[in-house]
Amino acid sequence: MSHGHHNYIRPRLFRCFVTNRYYENRDEYDSDFIPQPHTFEEYVTANLAWLKDEFRQQKKEREMEKECDCYGCTTMRHPCINEKKSK
Repeated sequence: MSHGHHNYIRPRLFRCFVTNRYYENRDEYDSDFIPQPHTFEEYVTANLAWLKDEFRQQKKEREMEKECDCYGCTTMRHPCINEKKSK
């Protein structure tokens, strides 16, 4: 019996994040009327470490946002987040 179906959501979230970043990058090139110099695979290969770091940071911010009582608290620099860290 395979238990591979239990963690199916995590890779999907990362794939969606990477795809969104790629299209954001492509849109920046398009706005300057420059063709994007790399394919999706080349972009991911060249930026994988950065993409992983960005994904982790975004995940931390989402988790802290859930814990926050403030409306719109979305950054690590928010005062209520810093108060929780110091306690």
